[in-house]
Amino acid sequence: MIGRAGVTACAVLCIAGPGLAQDDFVELYERAQKLSAEKKPEGVVRAAYARSVRAFEDLDREVDGYYSHLPAAGYAAWRSGEYARAAQWFRIAIDATGPTEFLVRSEIDALVRDKRGARALRVAYDHADAGFASAVDAVAGGTNGFGLQPLFEAADAAMRRGDTELGLWYFRTIARTSGEAAIALGNLALSLRCVGRVEEAEAMYRKAIQKAPTDAYLWNDLGLLLKGLGRRKEAHAAFRKSREAETPPVAGPATGNLIDLIPFGFDPGFGDPEAALAVVLTELPDAQLSRRRCIDAILGR
Repeated sequence: MIGRAGVTACAVLCIAGPGLAQDDFVELYERAQKLSAEKKPEGVVRAAYARSVRAFEDLDREVDGYYSHLPAAGYAAWRSGEYARAAQWFRIAIDATGPTEFLVRSEIDALVRDKRGARALRVAYDHADAGFASAVDAVAGGTNGFGLQPLFEAADAAMRRGDTELGLWYFRTIARTSGEAAIALGNLALSLRCVGRVEEAEAMYRKAIQKAPTDAYLWNDLGLLLKGLGRRKEAHAAFRKSREAETPPVAGPATGNLIDLIPFGFDPGFGDPEAALAVVLTELPDAQLSRRRCIDAILGR
């Protein structure tokens, strides 16, 4: 998310022309800024920004200086917790005077805080494509580069409805902003796998595993990809590595996946499938697939 210090530095007033409502807004905004700088209680500061928002709402759009005040007004709305209003004013400013790094970051942030993840994702994508990639990364990557949950959910929804380019763009963005962290590469690999780009998915899984060679879930997911491609021998090896990477009690998904390969002549690496499944179900009693496998094993015996 954008930090207050960074926003404050950008949200400066550009005073032009007289007018009672405009003067009221300028005075109230500057008073709120002063209270914020003095580190007054958050409730006091928030209320002060809210008063400046009300003053700006009374300002006629035809008054000189209206559009130059929009960034400050949007920031005031953001500080007062009125994120829908903030996003609206940032968007009007962008449409009227063109985007800036401050406006780009601020609009996306306000939309995310207003729980409009789908709109935030589309705006971020459009701004990145328009030459503001660094500004988009600064907010869409979250505080640590690992992304924001509303945007992840929006990217997943986009891919489910067939907007593959938009969804993959966000997973690629997070892979970059996280410094190609293994978990981000794994998420990108999974998204590629889901849309059938299996060669890219395999390459990305292997890249993630190079970063985290003892990550049991990465090995398991690679095994699932290979199994789906009919490469059972390689899948078996990946599942074995996944299970070996687990710390006791061994209850990860690789156990069941190895059991599924037994009919094809592969050694799961443990003696009793029922006992192995019992460990899984002790740790995860609601694991329906493992319960089904356990019933099948008992019936088969």
